[in-house]
Amino acid sequence: MLPGESLSRTGADSGSSGDWWTQLESDPSTSSNTQLHQPLIRRHEFTSSLLQLEMAQGLNRDIWLFSSECANNAALRLYVAHTDDMVLEVNLFLDQVVPQLKALVESDGHYLNVVHFPATNELENVSDDRIKALRRQYSEQCNVMVGFIGGSSNSFLANDVHFGHLKTPGSKPALFCFNSAANRDTELSNIKTELQRTGEAKLYEHYNSADELMALLSAELKANFMAVTTRLRRLMEIGVDPDKQEVAQETSADLGFSDTSNDSCGCNLWDEHSHSEHLEAFYYAAKCSHECSLDKLFERLNNHITAPGPSPPLLVTGSPGCGKSLLLARWIQQHQVRGSPGIILYHFVGCKNSVSADPIHMIRRLTSQLMQHAVNPPALTCEPSRLMEEFPRWLEKVSTKISGGVTVVIDGLDKFQQGDIHLRWLLDPLPVDSRVIVSANEETCAPAWKQWLLLRIEPLASKSVKELLRNELQQKGCYLDSDSEAKILTHCRTPETCSPLFITILASCLASISDEKRLQHQLDQCLAANDAIELYLVVLDYVREELETTEQTKGSMKKALKLIHSSRNGLGDWECLALLPNITWNFWAILTHTLLNLNVIAYRAGLICLAHDQVREAIELKYFPKSDNGKQLGLCRKALVDYFSKYTSLDRVTCHVSDELPWLHQQLGDKESLKNSLLFLGLFLRLYIRGRCNELISYWLFIGIDKNQMAELYLSATQKLEGMVGKVEFITLHKIADLYEAQGKFLRDLGMLKEACNPLQRSLELRMTTLDPDHPQVAQVLHLLAGVHAQWSKYLAAESLYKQALDIYQNAYGADHIMVAKELDALIVLYQKQNKHDAAESLKKQANFIRKKNRVPQISTEENDNIRSSSFKNRRSKMQIEDLTMGPDTAELASKLNELGVLYYVQGNHSTAETFFKKSMRIREQLLPSDHPDLGQSCKNLAALYYDQKNLEKAEPLYDKALQIKLKHFNADSPQVISIVKNLAPVCKKLQKWSKAAHLYKQIVELREKSAGDQPDPSLATAMVNLAVIYCHMSQQSDAEPLYERALKIYESSLGLIHPRVAETLHNIAVLKYEQCDYEAAAKLYKRATDIKSSPSYLKESKVPASRTSSVNSIPIVASAQVKTQKVFIEALESHS
Repeated sequence: MLPGESLSRTGADSGSSGDWWTQLESDPSTSSNTQLHQPLIRRHEFTSSLLQLEMAQGLNRDIWLFSSECANNAALRLYVAHTDDMVLEVNLFLDQVVPQLKALVESDGHYLNVVHFPATNELENVSDDRIKALRRQYSEQCNVMVGFIGGSSNSFLANDVHFGHLKTPGSKPALFCFNSAANRDTELSNIKTELQRTGEAKLYEHYNSADELMALLSAELKANFMAVTTRLRRLMEIGVDPDKQEVAQETSADLGFSDTSNDSCGCNLWDEHSHSEHLEAFYYAAKCSHECSLDKLFERLNNHITAPGPSPPLLVTGSPGCGKSLLLARWIQQHQVRGSPGIILYHFVGCKNSVSADPIHMIRRLTSQLMQHAVNPPALTCEPSRLMEEFPRWLEKVSTKISGGVTVVIDGLDKFQQGDIHLRWLLDPLPVDSRVIVSANEETCAPAWKQWLLLRIEPLASKSVKELLRNELQQKGCYLDSDSEAKILTHCRTPETCSPLFITILASCLASISDEKRLQHQLDQCLAANDAIELYLVVLDYVREELETTEQTKGSMKKALKLIHSSRNGLGDWECLALLPNITWNFWAILTHTLLNLNVIAYRAGLICLAHDQVREAIELKYFPKSDNGKQLGLCRKALVDYFSKYTSLDRVTCHVSDELPWLHQQLGDKESLKNSLLFLGLFLRLYIRGRCNELISYWLFIGIDKNQMAELYLSATQKLEGMVGKVEFITLHKIADLYEAQGKFLRDLGMLKEACNPLQRSLELRMTTLDPDHPQVAQVLHLLAGVHAQWSKYLAAESLYKQALDIYQNAYGADHIMVAKELDALIVLYQKQNKHDAAESLKKQANFIRKKNRVPQISTEENDNIRSSSFKNRRSKMQIEDLTMGPDTAELASKLNELGVLYYVQGNHSTAETFFKKSMRIREQLLPSDHPDLGQSCKNLAALYYDQKNLEKAEPLYDKALQIKLKHFNADSPQVISIVKNLAPVCKKLQKWSKAAHLYKQIVELREKSAGDQPDPSLATAMVNLAVIYCHMSQQSDAEPLYERALKIYESSLGLIHPRVAETLHNIAVLKYEQCDYEAAAKLYKRATDIKSSPSYLKESKVPASRTSSVNSIPIVASAQVKTQKVFIEALESHS
């Protein structure tokens, strides 16, 4: 959200406080509607920076990292830069330190990608400038940077250090090692001075040996990566643990769901790693510039969801590459932007082998999203048949409570594995308030689906082909002559060549060629292709000829694509480089960048996968001929098995290893190896905690082993591992107890209650051995055991275990702690099952008293409903923090209250957020010095809240105070100071404190100039425009004009000639010329701005809301909308003057 904007939200009454379901209604914000084709000249417009979301409204950075990290939290990137004479230290670092870091990161299920470019460019056919551009991209996107700087500088080092650290100091951990020779080189000495000036990097200069340096680096980096992975792990904790779920047993029975224990599933509600992969697939589907005829298709989709129900699914069909995914993705985006009533759940299937093609995985994911709209939902089952049974009921219940109902969108229905079995609910009558939209290719569409409502996407007309081709080329800065364009239009006359995919691939290939002769030759090659598959074959030959110019690189692309094709979900950069040891980072970066631009590959959750099914088919034709009977495919998969088998120890199994290794064994038909891999307990644990129970069961059934045998094998494997405690460093009794506990939960989730008792009982014994018998973790296992006995109807044993857990929590936390209330809840449910209502009522009063005492602060039912209907992750984090905000006023309590205020702020619950922010600031004012950084944080957060509430008079002094505090601890150009300046500046502008605003905007311009260097940076242009507008309000047009002109040049060179930013700047210059009485120049500029705003590209790209215009009254000109010519416009201006 841009500063100054706020989304208006209205919530419907949710009924009684005990109702499971919340009703949500939302109106589109009036500030989000873009005003186009304004007939009147407005005053100078403030432009929002393209980088405006760096710190959102100045809130705590960790909270705002939430969305970006969760979007792609699988791969962590470490960038290593060095000079030529520090190769020894770099090799020691890669050999000694990096394996330790990988073990640390992989133990938490993530990947560590070490980006290590050579100090020189060994590629003769690639310029240094291109290598620099790629290195900039990697250094800017890394999570941690390490530099080894000696006495011999190179052409890349300064570039790496600038973009990896100096441009945004403090944005990521950075460590730099200098030897004594660095002081003798002027350039390197200057780099060190700049690093010292920022104060944000860790510098190592005085060390006695390389081994000592490695030890220092290892300790520091481990601490940094532990902090990063801990934050990611906390963000991914979206499941409801048994000891953290509130009980709602009566409501569960009322809804007709199976009577399960009050313990929830022991794993997460959905696989966050796969969910991020799915979101990236969705955004990839929506990125094409194709707009032709989409409005008519949107209308059909809108008519389907608004038609009276019940209604069968709507099937979107057409030939491969016709734009089915694009249509659905764009329609969903349009629905979100407009704020239409109802909710949309969507799932985009990748390739047929991927996890996204598992229908059980999809159903579980969609069910978990429906459960976000329930208060205290029951356990989300892991048992596949129950999942399939309960999903339609969840769909019905939620859709009846949500205004506008629920729409389910599934792209790629024909790609699901055993979809005819697991998606039978689509053939049954759908709930009245639910709609389903699916897509499938015509050739692979099941006969039963063709009986549904049908929406067929026709091939593009010649006019649409021409428009799409021009748009794609224009976006890439390429233009074709009329003869070449005519050739393409003549060729593209069949359904296969008139598809958006074919045109997009063709445009990407042509745009990558700068030489005119080569362009014509390649065009002829491309036009020999009759469909997207043949065109991809041409593209692969082109890349091979272009890049593989040496013996070392020859065949590299073929090997890489074969391995990626042979995998399930794709491979990471680090995995490809490990499997292809002769490739350097220079060549790999060029290769992947080229293949990305040509739509051959895409990144999903940090992994490289094939972008389209047509690429997969082209690779099969080219590299896996049918004549070899699958031998090449088998060899590739065996190579992958050998690689992933290195990472099966308990502390090294990543999400990717657990996805790939058992699947590869299954594809190879190697049942014995599959069995062995499933008995790698780290792999079992990684699959289970991600909710992949169905996958585990299906692997065992493939081997021929039933659930009872599986339970015995897992118990035996854990007992064997327990015997290795003390013999292997990373195997401890604590980890063994974790494994027993996970197995008990897994078997309980499958309804195997008797089998679940043994591992849970052993986990309890180990907890009591390694911990104090009154430790809360002992109580947690007691709680789990009690839940199993309760489900087993062994109520006496369950009651005894619950009471033991209750005693431990009371002794550990006190009688009034929230954990005591939750254990009382479990006993309440147990007594209700036995019809002991008097005992249950007594405990209920006690639990309610504890909750009332611990509630900080007491919030209304309506506010509670708003919170419950927001993101489940934020709700989970809120609950965890609320439990911690107990006790006397301390600095720690103030910090927790501040974080809780941030969570409410993110949810839009400003009144409750203000309560927490004020309480946090009050505590900090009492306990901390007046210039303490934490007090500055409180001032900044509360100011941001008042800004959103348009209470600028309160926001300004708080921002001023925060700024003064930060300036005492940080340099004036540090990110901590600049973030406040960027928020204070628009406050002063809105209050019309022009002189103060000009000073602040000038600081922003200076910062942007420093960070941009010689590169055309749009954010610099934005800062210049904002400062120029202030000068115009101060009647300093002479100071504003050069800023406008510079900004216009930057926008045109970086964003293109018809971008909305260009139109806005032209508009502002036209107003300035008008104020200077230069009416002819004003008319020309205004006409050019109007022409840009009338173009289709502007309609597509413009996102600037009208509320960004100046608060000063517009120039009172009455101009007709029909004014078309400069002459008439000039006359209107002159008559006004």
